[in-house]
Amino acid sequence: MPFKNMSLKTLIYISSGIMAFFLVFMVGMYFYIFSLELEGQIQTSFESLADNIETRLIECVESINESAKQYAYSSDIQTITFFDNPEEYFIAASPAEDVLNFILDSNPNISAIYIYNNKNGRNFSSDSSKRRIFSKALEEHGLTGGKNIDAPFFSTSFYDDGLKITPYVVYFYPFYNVRDRKFERNESAICVILCDLNHLIQWLDIDKSSRSAMAVLYEDSIVSSNRNLSEIEINALRNITDSHGKVSVGNEKYLSNSITLPQFGWKLVYMIPEKDLLGGIIRVRNISYILISVVMVLLFAMMMQLFRFVTSPIQQIVNDVRRVRKGECSRIRPVNVLELQELSNGINLTLESIEQAHAKERETQRKLYNAVIEQKQALIYAYRSQINPHFLFNTLECMRSMARHYNAIPLEKVISSLSAMFRYSLRSNTVVTLSEEIEHLKNYLNFMKLRTGSSFEVRMFIPPETFSHPILPICLQPIVENSITHGFTDSNGNHLKIIQIQSWISDISGESMLHVRISDNGCGIPEKKLKELVANMESENNVEKKYSIGLYNIAKRLKLVFGEQSRLIINSRCGYYTSVELVFPKHPRDTSFMEYELL
Repeated sequence: MPFKNMSLKTLIYISSGIMAFFLVFMVGMYFYIFSLELEGQIQTSFESLADNIETRLIECVESINESAKQYAYSSDIQTITFFDNPEEYFIAASPAEDVLNFILDSNPNISAIYIYNNKNGRNFSSDSSKRRIFSKALEEHGLTGGKNIDAPFFSTSFYDDGLKITPYVVYFYPFYNVRDRKFERNESAICVILCDLNHLIQWLDIDKSSRSAMAVLYEDSIVSSNRNLSEIEINALRNITDSHGKVSVGNEKYLSNSITLPQFGWKLVYMIPEKDLLGGIIRVRNISYILISVVMVLLFAMMMQLFRFVTSPIQQIVNDVRRVRKGECSRIRPVNVLELQELSNGINLTLESIEQAHAKERETQRKLYNAVIEQKQALIYAYRSQINPHFLFNTLECMRSMARHYNAIPLEKVISSLSAMFRYSLRSNTVVTLSEEIEHLKNYLNFMKLRTGSSFEVRMFIPPETFSHPILPICLQPIVENSITHGFTDSNGNHLKIIQIQSWISDISGESMLHVRISDNGCGIPEKKLKELVANMESENNVEKKYSIGLYNIAKRLKLVFGEQSRLIINSRCGYYTSVELVFPKHPRDTSFMEYELL
């Protein structure tokens, strides 16, 4: 591990550095995302403003066309344009003047209106001072010689009043004689409307910012603007080509847009400073920068102070532990931090426990030394006692040879089984395999069948996969012996006496367990006696066990060798059956049990 040999102080400083890095990273990401969101908000605001300006320009064109239509087809204007009787003209002149004033008041973008009849040259003007502009516009478009037009249009050139202060654009609208509800196609006139571009620019400038710039651009020339523009601003407006874009004026960035309508031969360009669209958001952002920076500095200072507050007492504890290890002191000093006080007290209690454990260990070593001496003496006695079994095996072997010599085959088998049983009982390991224990059980059954005259039947169901499972030596034979000597004592002689032995392997809590069940159909055990039997096996003190010493021995050896996972389970019903089940784990609790033989 990379931090295995680092001190706590170094780890704390590394952790604080990583925390500071991630804090700065998160703050940076916050401001980055904030900037992206701000940029998106700027674009959204500008696009909304651009859409409003374009919508107002379209509305202006439509309102001019609607005003021209309303004016040209009013009954009084129809009369003074297409009258036959001069008296009709004088009657309609005053109402026509009222209609004209109403149109001019309702549409501020219209400066003047001029009516011109192509057939007879009659004309009517709202402002006589603008008559020169109207005549010039009609002449330039060839409309003074009785020429008619089929559709309204805007002039692609601009006109002024001679002072070159106010530029005008002219709108031509053809209309026809519809007096007496009759449409006369051959009687037509032109309604000429004069639009003030300066007023139009001011009307379209809905931003009203003192630094925004809007102008009408025609053949790379500024025709009209919303205010006086500097040379840099004029060049910037001329360079606007895209619908939406950005331009730089000095050190400041502007958002720009251009609008071109098919009715015009010119385009409307404008640019607005980004800061004007943001309003107070920039100020809020700058204040946020300052506040977050101050908070980060204060937080870092507090973290360093906290680290020093923690690392100083920890370093004191480390130094005291080193002094204890060198033997310079036996306890560590208390510290000022409450949680670390618990640590120092715990270390002192541990040191005290270690001292007590050392004293107990010395006493245990003394007792162990005495026990080893006694064990060696017992081992010498055990070696001496092996001489007697050796004499017994030689005697049995001699008897077996004599039985074979005299052709006493049953006696030879009994002596062979008895010799194998004695050898297994005296020389088997603490833990054997199931196959070894079954072989011993078969020798015992051979002996008992000769002794009892085959008065019972043994049925074995032992799967091959259970042969190698560890088991206690001489644990099945005592149970089978109980079945023969106690289970079949009161049975009817005509009843088939059966002892059934079966084994299987199960999985309990993820561990392989061997089950061996020995059942008989004998007289069973009374309920009261069964409870006493179970109580005797579970008893720790050596009480009277007259009828259960074999089962008690097996139960104690089970717990000693295989631990608490092993089981000895007795089930019985008086007059019907008795069943004893042994449960063995896959491994004994101490592998050393596999290495020693019984003495």
